[in-house]
Amino acid sequence: MSKIKKSIVFKEYCPQQLLFLPPSLEELIPSTHLVRVVNEVVERMDITELMNLYEGGGTSAYHPRMLLKVLLYAYCIKIYTGRKIARALGQDIHFFWLSGMSRPDFRTINTFRSSKAKEVIEVLFSSMLVFLMEHKYIKMEYYFCDGSPFMADANKHKMVWKKNALRYKASAEQKCHQLLKEIDALNASEFYLRK
Repeated sequence: MSKIKKSIVFKEYCPQQLLFLPPSLEELIPSTHLVRVVNEVVERMDITELMNLYEGGGTSAYHPRMLLKVLLYAYCIKIYTGRKIARALGQDIHFFWLSGMSRPDFRTINTFRSSKAKEVIEVLFSSMLVFLMEHKYIKMEYYFCDGSPFMADANKHKMVWKKNALRYKASAEQKCHQLLKEIDALNASEFYLRK
């Protein structure tokens, strides 16, 4: 018995099709995405120390809150060098949304990071950690793994001591400090390789 040949049907595909009403970036990013959390955290941060580092005069500058959002989000997704961040600003929809379609180049990002934000970045990172803990995005006591066996949820001794939570918070801050050093080293090596 011969098989009947079925016709193949594909969904419409037209990559060069122009849209009369392009989709809103707001619609394309889920409400629970990390980029929205970073945006909310930075919006609530007090960045007056950072704003006070600007003198005025000359041409207009990119807003420090936008640059800070871009840096923090990039760090969260393990993008550390200025060139890679600048590339993401031109390719990634999440960076489009976060920057409001602004596209600072890698020199602007590196200048902001190494001069303006250098003095306050650790304080702002700590502030971000505190915000995330206070608003229950993260719990510091869950961010450790020391090889200990863990009991089931029904364990009557299920308890996190305050001293341990403080120790884990200090450890996280130390890791942030170390990460910032590594990022500085990466940017320095990127700069010297391009010369």
